[in-house]
Amino acid sequence: MSELKMNREKLLDKLGERWLFEKRTVTLYDQILKKLEALEFEGDVSKLQQFRQQEYDHQRSLETYIKQCGSNIRKRTPSQRAVEIESQAFENIIADTDDPAQLLHVLLDAEMDDNASWELLIQLARRAGQTDFIDAFQEAMEHERQHLRTVRNLILRLARRELVEQVSMQEA
Repeated sequence: MSELKMNREKLLDKLGERWLFEKRTVTLYDQILKKLEALEFEGDVSKLQQFRQQEYDHQRSLETYIKQCGSNIRKRTPSQRAVEIESQAFENIIADTDDPAQLLHVLLDAEMDDNASWELLIQLARRAGQTDFIDAFQEAMEHERQHLRTVRNLILRLARRELVEQVSMQEA
């Protein structure tokens, strides 16, 4: 089997993995936004709503690329099983907590995975000769970098606020 054919198969596997991960990440954002609203979270969630939409846009773009490669989104790939297990773990944490910091930490974990996976996908696309995808993949990776920075900063601000509140309560 030629390297190009192997890389194409691996690319299709990773495209399928990314597609499912983006789809599941949209669900994570929906669940977390709903829970934060119910908790009357004081932080600004407008960025999270924007990120949710970008994840959805990534999912739709990946559907297009998968079709352009001659496959379809209904074809299950080997790497999708790991995404299913990981996503279920995230959903279990979301269901089990009312702590905004823990909810945001789920997003942080998902965004760290997203960043690394887009980098890998770009490398695989180059090796498989799918250079027409690379610009869009790099744009998605830039979105993911912004998501990661923003979620990390939200967690940091929340931790600082909680620390100040805790110190104030101890001093009172």
